[in-house]
Amino acid sequence: FIKFETAGSERLRIDSSGRVGIGRTPSISNSKLEVGGADNVSLINVEASGNTGGMGIGSTGLQFFHGSSSKMTINSSGKVGIGTSSPSNTLTVKKDVDDYIAKIENDGNSTSSNGLWVDTRWNTATNTVFKVTTNSGSSNVIVAKGDGKVGIGTSSPAQLLHVQAGSTGNGTIRVGGGAGLEISHDNSGNTVQRIDSLYRTTTANANLQLRTGFLTVHTGTSSTERMRIDSSGNLLVGKTSTTFNTAGIALRSADVLQVTRSGNTALELNRTTNDGKLAEFYKDGASVGSIGSNSGDSLFIQSSSSSGCGLMFHNSASLMPARSGAVIDNVINLGRSDQRFKDLYLSGGVSTNTSAGLSITANSSNRGILNLSTSTAYQLIGGSYYGYTGYKTGGYHRWFGSDGGEDMRIDASGNLLVGGTVAGTPVNGVVLYNDNIRGILKAATTMSAADAVASFYNPNGKV
Repeated sequence: FIKFETAGSERLRIDSSGRVGIGRTPSISNSKLEVGGADNVSLINVEASGNTGGMGIGSTGLQFFHGSSSKMTINSSGKVGIGTSSPSNTLTVKKDVDDYIAKIENDGNSTSSNGLWVDTRWNTATNTVFKVTTNSGSSNVIVAKGDGKVGIGTSSPAQLLHVQAGSTGNGTIRVGGGAGLEISHDNSGNTVQRIDSLYRTTTANANLQLRTGFLTVHTGTSSTERMRIDSSGNLLVGKTSTTFNTAGIALRSADVLQVTRSGNTALELNRTTNDGKLAEFYKDGASVGSIGSNSGDSLFIQSSSSSGCGLMFHNSASLMPARSGAVIDNVINLGRSDQRFKDLYLSGGVSTNTSAGLSITANSSNRGILNLSTSTAYQLIGGSYYGYTGYKTGGYHRWFGSDGGEDMRIDASGNLLVGGTVAGTPVNGVVLYNDNIRGILKAATTMSAADAVASFYNPNGKV
């Protein structure tokens, strides 16, 4: 071997195998250069422009220095530490610096210039492919599991993307900038989950669109479908088809509302505070009528015209004429001369509650009249052209023929007079008194010798 000494101490040796030892006797098989010295200092250095760098070894492993400071360590387990001499993983990079600690950049200029590839052998939920933490590893930021599920804020993602703010279970995803879209889950009190278009805070034109074949809404612990919008644009509540006879509500895209309920009320309308319209109906944008309440528990149905008509279903068990939500008197007709009701069935009396009484006329020529006045001076039964007419005047009941002349009366004493008007006075007629027949008379001024006061007949003729 050859050795080199200074000041009486060996500094370098070349052994018979050609191995070179500096500060030590070479002893490692296949080694060409061995350098010995103190632990954890740079034993081999290079210098340029006043900057030095080198490497050394110590109890922590192989170290790379810049100047006298160790910058990278490879320990006996093959773990590499950059910025630390005690790497806990195959590669540990640690540095107290106010900037990004690492950057991986592929500066290639083709479409195959890829970035970072992280791979594990197993693809299960128990192995972690990628992990980003804060607070010295105690808080999870991003965790990618072997089964492809990614957790943000959680180390145990339950779905392909699981967002959670710590142990509270809250989580929010934002798409877009400051006025973007948020999907959030708030578990701090009563659980609230929402989709929030933040653009609405700056403009009323914020537009949130849901695009799908058909949309369903489910509620309850059993996730029961409650509502859907089908592919034709029909809104269905409590039903899944537009079949009219199926219970539920359908707001059809053809501009019609259909409500079907089995065995109970299908539509309920409620107005609070005061009486008025409960529902109003329109034709071509103009009101044509309404249904409303009056006096709390009375119902009216009416047209919207100020000269129109309506009906009040009053709480006094009365059906009354109405207009403008209130009852009116002596204004509304029941039918018209050319649009008549057919039959009228009553179980009680008929009253007009006026001095004019009740008048029923068959036609405009007064054919077939019933006029029952509350006045003692005028009551009429029959017609002035056909049939008989009856009056009550001063206690008399009188019947008139079609020529307008009186044919018969019953006076206040109950005497029947035919052809006369006063009982006990010679008349050209017959008087049937209320107790017997007292006279069958003809007026003397009209009698002739041939006139008979009375004639008697048998089945064969006058006898």
